[in-house]
Parts: sequence; structure tokens; C-alpha cells
Amino acid sequence: MNTEMLNGCLPALMTPCKSDHSPDHDALVRKGALVASGMSGVVYCGSMGDWQLISDADRIEGVARRVGGGVPVIVRQDIIMHVFHSFRHTVGCHSKVTL
Repeated sequence: MNTEMLNGCLPALMTPCKSDHSPDHDALVRKGALVASGMSGVVYCGSMGDWQLISDADRIEGVARRVGGGVPVIVRQDIIMHVFHSFRHTVGCHSKVTL
């Protein structure tokens, strides 16, 4: 595990939504600018409450887009059905938070 990743400031990101209430993954990618502003990485779907409100497909896309954008990401796994999806994205993810 890369313990250096767990240092510094890691803001939790809430999934931005479009006017139709669907996740806005493009806006999520733009939040990567936080890292350029001095953040160490981000926590996605950690404890903001949005994880339960979006589909499995949107969760997977959100994680993949964050990781694909080169931003260090900590993602959460909280129930067994999401463990498989979480492990699918372990390559590129720096850590998982179990709550």
C-alpha cells in the first residue's frame, strides 16, 4: 500500500448532477483541479451520501473517470455487492475505505 497517499488533504467529493439529476461525470473530472491546488488526492463516494443514490454503473464510471484522470483516489466499499466492482478498479486506486 502506498502510505504516502494517505498524507495531506484529501477532500471528499460529492457527485455533481445535471439538471435531470443524473451524475455529471465531466464535472466530476473537472474537480481534479483540487489536486493542482495543493490537495493530495480525493475521496470519492466516501461519506457525502451520494453513493446510495447513484446506480452501480454510475459508481463504476465515476471511479474509473477519477482514476483515469490521474488523480489519486480513495474509494469506499460498504456492502458486499460492491466489493467486486471495487476490486475491478483496484488497479489505479490507491486505497479503499471500509465503513
